[in-house]
Amino acid sequence: MVEDSELSILESDAGDAGPTLVPRGKDGLEQLDLYANILENFLEGYRVLRGTLHAVRGPLTPRDLAKRAITTGERMYLAKESDDAKL
Repeated sequence: MVEDSELSILESDAGDAGPTLVPRGKDGLEQLDLYANILENFLEGYRVLRGTLHAVRGPLTPRDLAKRAITTGERMYLAKESDDAKL
């Protein structure tokens, strides 16, 4: 991202902090937003899997595990939507 001029490296005067990466221009901010969204989706998938595995008692076939994960994800999504509606 530095080579593509999306990020700049700022040297720190504090000594211990080291260099800091900051977005450069609109392209840099868009890239950071993209990577933040990718990371958010990745972590949400793990959260769904954790919720699915927490409820599993005993062995499951991969197909049954996938079905439960989809159901768990839908339930978590709907619960999140209802929380947003209360705000």
